[in-house]
Amino acid sequence: MRTRDWLKKKRNEKGITQKELATEVGLSTSTIMLIEEGQRLGSANTWELLEQYFCANNELEKIKDKKQIINNLVEDINMFGKNALCLLLFKTKNNTIIFENYIVYQNIIDKKEKVRNGQKYIETKLIYALKIFKEQYNIKTLKK
Repeated sequence: MRTRDWLKKKRNEKGITQKELATEVGLSTSTIMLIEEGQRLGSANTWELLEQYFCANNELEKIKDKKQIINNLVEDINMFGKNALCLLLFKTKNNTIIFENYIVYQNIIDKKEKVRNGQKYIETKLIYALKIFKEQYNIKTLKK
């Protein structure tokens, strides 16, 4: 999942200011600033614009991210057990559900703290989340 740290790192690597980035992707400077400061999450559309700007032709990074999600799921299954509950975060595009990430939670209070307003999610077990992500990414076996 893309984070504020990722955004700041990518922007600095490219050597552009928050204002320049905002102009390039069609967002306000304050949106970029608030995301980088952790005061705002950013909508799925905002992150899609940022992703397109920084990674449009970088398939290698996308593949790495996919494998990282799978690896993280395997680690979480080993740590919490295959039946631990998680939330699968998703977006819809052209009437298709695209799973983007997941969040492990321990109880209902933890769940409410981790889910942001407007985020779409499905509640399931880690073992099913792993299966869903493998199918979505078309990964038969995981090679390290």
